[in-house]
Formats: sequence, structure tokens, C-alpha cells
Amino acid sequence: MLVAHPDDDAYGVAAVVALHLADPEFRFFLVHATDGEGGAIAEGSGATRETLGAARRVEDANAWRVLGRSPYRHEWFGYPDGGVPDVPFDELVDRVATVLGEERPDVVATFGPDGITGHPDHIRISEAATAAFLRFAGDGGPGFRRLVYGGIRQSVIDRWNQRRVKAGLTAWDPDTVYHLRGVPD
Repeated sequence: MLVAHPDDDAYGVAAVVALHLADPEFRFFLVHATDGEGGAIAEGSGATRETLGAARRVEDANAWRVLGRSPYRHEWFGYPDGGVPDVPFDELVDRVATVLGEERPDVVATFGPDGITGHPDHIRISEAATAAFLRFAGDGGPGFRRLVYGGIRQSVIDRWNQRRVKAGLTAWDPDTVYHLRGVPD
């Protein structure tokens, strides 16, 4: 799984990993482009702007521990949160490709081209993961059978929007960055 921030993996692939908890052959690795240090700080969390990235790393590790299956390999690229699009594209693709080449996974999972929320970091890691996957797909070696994009069905977004509006909240707008957007059912 290749994601931008801690927590992207939790809603992106944790349920699939949970389905394979009893399978000793199932291995997964995780790559985070950032530590998530630019995210919101929850009141009462004790985190500060200076400590948020480290706190989110710990939260991510704890979430996998609670699930019962931590990644056997976990890479943190350490790019600035919100700055992944500023990383030279070839550099980002090369870093992703290095991990993929060492692991040669059957399945690579990342965000879809819309980043699910339109977040520029999500979109860029999706682009880099796709480019790196395509370097290896069909090369005759093991792995690289499938590239999987995360997404939310439009009918689910529609249902959530109905509930949001009923509750007096603004509906998700797919043209607004950080708002959820759906893919065709």
C-alpha cells in the first residue's frame, strides 16, 4: 500500500488486511510519503505542531497493532505534508520503484487518480505509484499482477450527502479539495 499520510492506510486497506489475518502467506508492506505533520491537531491530544508527525507515526503503528497485523515492512519517505507535489516526479517514482522492485508484490494498492479527496499529496503518490508499477508490470519477473485504486462509489457519496444535508452540514463537493468524491458505481 502506498499512501500520503498516516490514517490514509487505515481507511484505505485495513479492512482487506483484516480479512487475511489468519493467512500466514499474506504479507503486506506500507509506504507513507509523509509523516502527516501538517494535519489538524485534535484538542486535548497533547500534540504540538512540532510533535504531530511523530505522534501520527505512533498512532499509525498502534492502529496496526490493534488490528492484529502490522506491516512486515513500513517505509516513511519523510516528505513534507502538503509538499509531495513539489518533490521532483522522477525522484518520487524512483523511491517508490525501489521499494516495489525489492518487494515485487502481486498487488499494489494506492489512491485512485482523484485522490479520493482531491488532496494534492494523494494525487501525486497515486501518479508515482502507477508509474512505478508500470515499470515492472509485464517484465517477466514475479509479482505486479494488479494495480488497485481506492475509491468510494458515487451512490455512497450521494447517500452520505443526503444525511449531511439533513443534519445541516454542507454536502461534499467534488470540485473542492479535501471533499470526498465518488467514482461511478
